[in-house]
Amino acid sequence: MQDKSGDRTTQSIELSSDKDIYTSEIQPIFNQRCIACHSCLESPCQLNLQSYEGVKRGAIRNSLVYDGTRLKEAKLTRMFEDGHSEQDWRSMGFYDIVGQASKSILLQSVAMGFAPRNVPEDEVKSNQYCANDIGDFKVVENADKKMAMPYGLPAISKENMETLTEWVALGAPGPKERPTVFPAEIEKAKLAWENFLNQRDMKTKFVARYLYEHLFLADFYLESNPRYFLKLIRSSTSCEDGPKIIPTRRPSDSPGIDDWYYCFIKSPGTTVDKTHIPYNLSLSKLSWIKKNFMEIQWTPDASLNFDPMVASNPFMAFKSIPEIARYKFLLEDAHYHISTFIKGPVCNGSNAVNSIQEQFYTFFVSPQSDLMVLSPDYSKQVIEQLKLPGQWGSKVEITNMLGDYQKLIDDRNQYRKNRGMQLQKVRPNGLTLSDIWDGDGHNDNAVLTIMRHGGSARVVKGAFGDLSMTAFVLDYSLFERLVYNLVVNFDVYGNIGHQFLTRVYMDLIRMEAENNFLDFLPIEERLKLKKSWYRGFLTTHKLNLFDEKQFSPIPAGMKFTKGKSSQLDLVQNILFERMNSKVRGPVDPINWKTLKEVSNQTAEEKELARISGVKGMFARRFPEVAFIVINENGVPKRTYTVVRNRQLKNVSWIMLESIRTDPNQDTLMIAKGYHSSYPNQIFAIEASELPKMIDSVLAIFDQSDYNAIFNQYGLLRLDPRIWKYYDFMVQDFIAKDPVQAGYLDLSRYQL
Repeated sequence: MQDKSGDRTTQSIELSSDKDIYTSEIQPIFNQRCIACHSCLESPCQLNLQSYEGVKRGAIRNSLVYDGTRLKEAKLTRMFEDGHSEQDWRSMGFYDIVGQASKSILLQSVAMGFAPRNVPEDEVKSNQYCANDIGDFKVVENADKKMAMPYGLPAISKENMETLTEWVALGAPGPKERPTVFPAEIEKAKLAWENFLNQRDMKTKFVARYLYEHLFLADFYLESNPRYFLKLIRSSTSCEDGPKIIPTRRPSDSPGIDDWYYCFIKSPGTTVDKTHIPYNLSLSKLSWIKKNFMEIQWTPDASLNFDPMVASNPFMAFKSIPEIARYKFLLEDAHYHISTFIKGPVCNGSNAVNSIQEQFYTFFVSPQSDLMVLSPDYSKQVIEQLKLPGQWGSKVEITNMLGDYQKLIDDRNQYRKNRGMQLQKVRPNGLTLSDIWDGDGHNDNAVLTIMRHGGSARVVKGAFGDLSMTAFVLDYSLFERLVYNLVVNFDVYGNIGHQFLTRVYMDLIRMEAENNFLDFLPIEERLKLKKSWYRGFLTTHKLNLFDEKQFSPIPAGMKFTKGKSSQLDLVQNILFERMNSKVRGPVDPINWKTLKEVSNQTAEEKELARISGVKGMFARRFPEVAFIVINENGVPKRTYTVVRNRQLKNVSWIMLESIRTDPNQDTLMIAKGYHSSYPNQIFAIEASELPKMIDSVLAIFDQSDYNAIFNQYGLLRLDPRIWKYYDFMVQDFIAKDPVQAGYLDLSRYQL
């Protein structure tokens, strides 16, 4: 707090104790300096500081949420679901981190940040030292300072330290309890959605369940109030009586009661970019959903079936809902649905996302061409072959893993044979551009680009980056299996068997999506191109294991330009003939070179284009993601994201990725704005200095050359300027993209 002169007063919090101290004074400090690491499921020691409930829950020792080696499924410790009081959390092993001023682990950790220290040797995810009392804390206080916070970053301000100290002295009060009053326009939309979702007829019950299982991760918003987010929950009480979350391990699990309700609650905690997946709450969206699902003829089953063998397979659980309605729902907001597994719990860590290439375009089969939409008989025929690993639950016995894996391969290969025969029936002359969804002429979800960033991933609308090495074409079957394998069925608390089967099934989906793309090319080129995507160690064995020589027995339905790459020809035809400019999105002025020649670049874009897509020694020296903040007279003005596009010989195996890289072929992709939640490095440079920096980058030969550039323009972890630029980037991100933006993460910032 400040007096009129601008100086802090030590009694200001005490004098204002009748106000909501926590919301106005404390949570902003956590937002600005703590949740860059302490947020979501990957928070060190599970200490989540996005909300007071996380502070109250505290921390826990020896209990990682992300653990791909556990033999048994872990106990659930989800915020707002698995515990609701301090007593609940203490019984699970969580301990208080606030305490009294002289014994507060929180205060002592932050105070240690002011002492001289070196950059820590361990990354955030590797430093899981969790002191559970002040005596335990003292063990490391004068040693390697593992508890100094913010971890490996500059200390918070002295004013913020005073505020935290005063707050703890007052007993660390939480937000004042007040009834939630939604803004009028949000209340109107919320009630309309709830009224629809809670209709008692069986047709609506099926649709409501389907919607919930696809939207449970969403942050619902209105364009008129883009920073106010809601969550959709299943409640044991009516929405009018005050919603109470029904905590189930998966959204497709039985709620355990005969009557339940779908309700909206205010999204709890501060929004962080790495898990933020917005979805439109508007009345027009609801109207579209009603028209899509309810204004077509179909008869629901007699009851909702929550048997795990059925619930894990959406083709069984929702077989009464027409495939055309389900597929159109996925296509309408494809960016959201892809984001659910890109930003959901499954995609965290290299062993999760190394099932995909570094960058690839994603297209979709037109609903009028989808085989399951075209033929109900075919759809019924293949349902049994579309079983997912979720059918075996969160605890898969290690002794059963390989046998279950083989069952998935066998079912999938039988499905591919049936699909090939069906495709031959309906498209005997081959596939054409009309079989690719064109966004109905207006929907910019029709082409997406998915990127890896080491241990995370990102999806953006449009064709970002130059021509990708591989490409996906998703049909309804693939799209739905992606969502259910990686989102609905995936349990981050599951054991090694569950996590292994989820990961390897993604291999099957990836290769199937690639094959759908290859089906458009000349028949003699398909396997040859496939093998060029899968080179290196044991890859031939993997292709044989999955019967990857099997392609649909149809010719190419399009004519290709002689002497030109058929892959390039196909992608250009899809983007520039099949899709209009509104659908395919804006031109990529920095990265498009092979794909399309661009003009009207700004001076900055021309400079950055000099290093985009260029194979050279410099590209391999960059981290997965770097942000370049452009200053004008020392004032930060705009940010570019630099993505290292590593060349991989293949993505066939979970382990040993380092032997499958081809660093001589690495390139960089660059875009204005924020295209990652996890910057590994930040450069701050005057606009006038950018050409000089680009010249230096192009001259890089070894790591020492790169280090010299970073030492001149980059921000080391303990650089006192880092908070200035972090604050700018978060504020700039939110100002420029209020719907999509959230706080950025520094847990992977390079040591």
